[in-house]
Amino acid sequence: MTDHLKKYYIPLISRMYAIAPVSLVLTAAGKLFEAVFPACTTIVLARLTEAVSAQLGGMDNRKGILLTGGILIFVYLLQQALQLVMSVTVNAGVYEKCISGLKMEIARKASRIALVGYEDSKASDMYARAEECLGREIPGGIFMSLIAVVMNLIGVLAVIGVLAGYSLWFLPVSIVSVLPFYIARKLRGEEFYRLKKKQTKDNRMQQYLWGLFAQKESIREMRLMCAEDYIAGKWMDKRDRVNEELWKHNRKEAGSMLFCDGVRVTGYLGSILIAVLLFLRGAITIGPFAACLTAFLAVQNAAKEFLVRLGDLHNDGAFLKNYFDFMDMAEEKETLRVSGSETEDIRLQHVTFSYPNADNIAIKDVSLSVGRGEKIAIVGLNGSGKTTLCKLMLGMYPPRSGEVFQSERVHGSCGIVSQNFIRYRLTLRENIGISNPAGMENQDAIREVIRKTGIPELIGEHENIDYRLGVEFGGADLSGGQWQKAAIARAVYGDAALYILDEPTSALDPLAELSVMNSFLEMAADKTAVMVLHRMGLCKSVDRVIVMKDGEIAEAGSHAELMEKKGEYYHLYQEQAKWYQA
Repeated sequence: MTDHLKKYYIPLISRMYAIAPVSLVLTAAGKLFEAVFPACTTIVLARLTEAVSAQLGGMDNRKGILLTGGILIFVYLLQQALQLVMSVTVNAGVYEKCISGLKMEIARKASRIALVGYEDSKASDMYARAEECLGREIPGGIFMSLIAVVMNLIGVLAVIGVLAGYSLWFLPVSIVSVLPFYIARKLRGEEFYRLKKKQTKDNRMQQYLWGLFAQKESIREMRLMCAEDYIAGKWMDKRDRVNEELWKHNRKEAGSMLFCDGVRVTGYLGSILIAVLLFLRGAITIGPFAACLTAFLAVQNAAKEFLVRLGDLHNDGAFLKNYFDFMDMAEEKETLRVSGSETEDIRLQHVTFSYPNADNIAIKDVSLSVGRGEKIAIVGLNGSGKTTLCKLMLGMYPPRSGEVFQSERVHGSCGIVSQNFIRYRLTLRENIGISNPAGMENQDAIREVIRKTGIPELIGEHENIDYRLGVEFGGADLSGGQWQKAAIARAVYGDAALYILDEPTSALDPLAELSVMNSFLEMAADKTAVMVLHRMGLCKSVDRVIVMKDGEIAEAGSHAELMEKKGEYYHLYQEQAKWYQA
């Protein structure tokens, strides 16, 4: 518990205080008053009962009755007012505002994690568990539990001090009757955490399968293949298995709570018996007798809350650990070295790389230089290392050995169009201008890059660039080729010094591809460009061709040089040419 306090609870409260300081302070103050409220009302109620008893016995004690009754009403109204304030501070501040702030921290962290980490399912599992921690509102629950533990301990001690003045027998009965709650919550909570951790992959698979029914591409394909029932069946199997495990746990927890409530009720009945015996023996008068019953119930409730919250802290601490484990993940480190070269924009020296948990080496001892303004094509069979080589050039992955250099000109000024480019469900202006937010309002420049990329039909006669793309939010749908051209336009509009295009025109027909790539090369005339190409004919338009095979550079040179050499490139070119021969 002490270890959790230092490593997780204190840093959490510090972060939450930075997000919603007023809410946390007001909530703590309100809970402190709630903690001492039972002790105060016990004392006031005892005096009020004594005053009423004296009045009934013939004494004129109306002033005493009015005074103590007024105090009791004031304390009660103050408690109600504080509860109203806390309902706002707790719900809007401790939970909603703090959880939203912590979610933003997770989002920022996710954007800074080393990209190579996402090649391993471990990172995805850790992200999912951190999201679940916030989805279950664990941070807010931990803050409330910490407050409750401290305040209920104060409340218990305060009421116990009052009860002890009447009889010490109340103390063991009140504590023992609620102790099972802590034991049950601790044991059931540990089981629940282990269960949720085990279910992480199943829950992620459920979300994935369900998401297939929310994407028009997957819905279209499933309908054509009549696969909807199969996917739905897999989702239901996962759902039923997860729910059955949860129901089994909930049944055990319900049984535990039923047993604990039985012990608590028995303890309360025992306290009534003690109070009656004390009254009959004359150890207490009618006022303390009535107050004892109320006070014992209060101390039971406070002790129960204290022990339950203590158990919750232990259990929620495991979920909170998931959040901090994710937040402590290694962030992207600068793996590129900046060179002052005036002639080379990229240089790789004996670079070797392998993916996490992979047996094979993806890139083997590759050395390569890319000259300033040079246009390079990378070709090779699937799995030869083309995409991985590009990611190493960009510094997205750290090499296992060797070094990657970028010139000062291109460092921090790189544009990329990947195979799985993003289709932003935003306006056309935003889809393209997002690569250069400062130029978002430059309509003429955006229209110009649209025309040069070969998608003038998107702006029509009126050259409207402010309509939404994608049918999901009531916008216009685009073909795969149009989306791809928009992605290329976005990269070009970023005005980077280095462009890396990873099969950027795979959705285009050969003629459209030739037109788009010629336009791109024209727009990027003074830029450095590295392009992974799947159609070999485009290699005639570049300065140099790099041929990858089994993670190594098999050969390099111009199209003419490599064709004359009749090596790996020549055979690849000839094999592809057969598809275009009559």
